[in-house]
Amino acid sequence: MVRELTYNLHNLENDHEYEFRVRAQNAAGLSKPSSASNKLKLKGRAKVPSPPGKPTVLKVGKYYADLKWEPLTSDGGSKITGYVVEKKEVGSALWSKCSDYLIPDCNFTALNLVDQAVYEFRVFAVNSVGRSEPSVCTTPVKICEIEGGEKPEFISFLRDQVVPYGKQLVLQCEAVGKPTPNAKWLRNGKEIVVGGRYRFEANNGVFKLHFNDVVDIDEGEYTCEAFNPVGFVTTSGRIKIGSK
Repeated sequence: MVRELTYNLHNLENDHEYEFRVRAQNAAGLSKPSSASNKLKLKGRAKVPSPPGKPTVLKVGKYYADLKWEPLTSDGGSKITGYVVEKKEVGSALWSKCSDYLIPDCNFTALNLVDQAVYEFRVFAVNSVGRSEPSVCTTPVKICEIEGGEKPEFISFLRDQVVPYGKQLVLQCEAVGKPTPNAKWLRNGKEIVVGGRYRFEANNGVFKLHFNDVVDIDEGEYTCEAFNPVGFVTTSGRIKIGSK
């Protein structure tokens, strides 16, 4: 029995929806219930969000760079209020903000960059609790005016294939562009680190990913992303490992 007009409820469960209503009681019994409250879904205490996806440099000019990145996977239980983009010159340990305001979308143009300097960029997500860990940094990019540049275009693509267990494998594709593009490799959407099971090779737009001997853990989707200061393009192929 509650004798006041307020009451604190306990032992409610997170991620459940609740409605509440009230009945009055006197010596004659209980009244009809009040109208139900609005639905309420309980959430746990909010945390900082997860990091955004790795930013990509779409285009550069004499003093700017156009960036985009993939949204984060978790907002930490609190709505994202914006993003922070930071830059640093290669060789320096100092990161600095690219703007004095929160960026509302997953794209941004970094301005007032130094011509001919080489930069890296990273992104943070911000909610009411604070800001996330930083994203993975971009590939280093040189800031310069590209006259007559051409976005990369693949002329030889990756393909789906079944590879016998334990066999050597080389994934190969070719891209053209002006200037000649560089490339990075991804497995199931995550960038592959040089070394370990993989070896990279690049020669005038021909890109190769070498495997010494394929095993079950190598199965998945592989993507080659070719890029230059004008833009980027991708090609993908799924590898299925055959029986031993």
